[in-house]
Amino acid sequence: MFSPTSMLSPSRGVYEDRSISGSDAGYSPQTPRARVDSFATSVNLTPRPQNHSQSVPKTDRSVLDSIWKQVMDPILEYCQIFVKSTLDPAPPLISLLTMIRLVEDVVTEVQRRNCPPLENYVFALRLQMWPVFQKAISEQIEALKKLAEGTTAGYFGRAVSTTDLWVSSISHRYVALFNSFVALTEQVNETMIFSNLLRLRQELTKLLLKHTESIKDFVAKATSQSTLYEGILQGLSKGTHLATHPQWQKEISYWKEKEEEARRRIVSANQRARR
Repeated sequence: MFSPTSMLSPSRGVYEDRSISGSDAGYSPQTPRARVDSFATSVNLTPRPQNHSQSVPKTDRSVLDSIWKQVMDPILEYCQIFVKSTLDPAPPLISLLTMIRLVEDVVTEVQRRNCPPLENYVFALRLQMWPVFQKAISEQIEALKKLAEGTTAGYFGRAVSTTDLWVSSISHRYVALFNSFVALTEQVNETMIFSNLLRLRQELTKLLLKHTESIKDFVAKATSQSTLYEGILQGLSKGTHLATHPQWQKEISYWKEKEEEARRRIVSANQRARR
């Protein structure tokens, strides 16, 4: 399905003869072509200093414009169609953020190579992806919120009851999401990412408390909470390569404090029981 031929060629491996002979371009094989500083500069759509534009021969500019239309336009159109099909329906969150980061790397490379037309195109792709990401993660937060509030209904309209296995599975998914997001985010203060992770954490905390509130025995309740918190800590600790990231450190501190509070409640309850 994703063969190299179909991925790299908009025409599925069949190329038209789009070559431009030397005579058509106004040059003979014996006549050296005037060298321009870069291909990107010759097709730059943004204003340039007067002396720079004069250094590019009109014949070179027309030829390179023609090459751009013949080669790049079909490729960009193909990429646009491919991106639209990829984003609808939205891919998993981690995959989507990975795509966004790859596009950002492409933007950086295009800027380094000084090709504004391609930069504008790739930047537009990035702008298409962020709203899809925000919508997808907002849906995840809302679903977790409904679980925490007990408003998610089952087949017969009854509230869905949580189990230890189910809550543990949700916790593991959160950990995988958090570790992946941090690994894909170098900027510490990237609001789009970490504000959404904070909202997810708040709803997960509510869900854990909601799940254990039905346990009547105080020690058993604190023990259950401690076990859940410990599971999250163990999952986070697997991302040892993230240990220097400030957001990862804050996350570890948050759940460690929760786990220690639960342990203190266990000790306190056991001491009261001995009196």
